[in-house]
Amino acid sequence: MSDGPHYSLNARKKWKKTAEIADNNATSIGEVCDMISDAVKADFVYEKVGDAVEMIKSILTSGELSLFPESPHDQLDRLKDELAGNELAVRVVEFTQNGLQDGLAHEEAVIDGVKCAGDERVDRELRSMEEHYLRSSDQGRAFHLRDKMNNAISSLSMRDVVQGYLALGSSSKQNSYQKKTNIDEGVSL
Repeated sequence: MSDGPHYSLNARKKWKKTAEIADNNATSIGEVCDMISDAVKADFVYEKVGDAVEMIKSILTSGELSLFPESPHDQLDRLKDELAGNELAVRVVEFTQNGLQDGLAHEEAVIDGVKCAGDERVDRELRSMEEHYLRSSDQGRAFHLRDKMNNAISSLSMRDVVQGYLALGSSSKQNSYQKKTNIDEGVSL
């Protein structure tokens, strides 16, 4: 397997690139953080999390007076049905509901919901990568990948990733990872 296990990894393109970067001994933790951030944002875009956030906000801020008002909780439950097929968006709704039940304000509950869904996605992808590397390569390589990813995850602020994503808009394609082309841009010693 001269090309590396990341080629046969059953994941989206950004997550494969993240595995490739994390598997490389010459890359820094900061580069892995950038790739994780890009992969999460790409998943947010692909699974229409931005649309879900807008719908959640409209439900929570709607002050419509009607004869038989529907509770926000019921509206959010209905929204989950509408978002079926976009697992990440559904998880955002569920985590937002949990935040509201815990007493968070509307905006904070939404941000917390997106953050928790992003954290869950990163954990899931890390487990998937490690299991794939254990099957496709040797145990040492899989443990190296896991350790490097765990170090990157511990230094990554998912709240900052989420706030950056929400501030730029759901259709933003800006990548934070930039390929290094100059010798002076290498890993710091």
